[in-house]
Amino acid sequence: MNTKHFDTRTQQRGIPAGAQELLDRFGDIEYDGHGHRIIFISGKSKKKMDKELGRCYVGRLGNWRNIYRVESSSGDCVITTGFRTSRIHRH
Repeated sequence: MNTKHFDTRTQQRGIPAGAQELLDRFGDIEYDGHGHRIIFISGKSKKKMDKELGRCYVGRLGNWRNIYRVESSSGDCVITTGFRTSRIHRH
């Protein structure tokens, strides 16, 4: 289930559904310590994308490789999405 906030931010930030699908397929999960999980494309994920999709395709994704999504810890509610401007701290 997507929240209204998620739908608004997705539209405002111009994040296409295809980028969300990349997160679903290749994204790494990190828990934020506040009952949410952050899904993002890490360096390890990027290498996996290079192997499966081809380096040329992944290179054309540009800024889409820096998207993230915040979900509830159970994964049933998507809260927000955006572009990473700093690294995600792992615990």
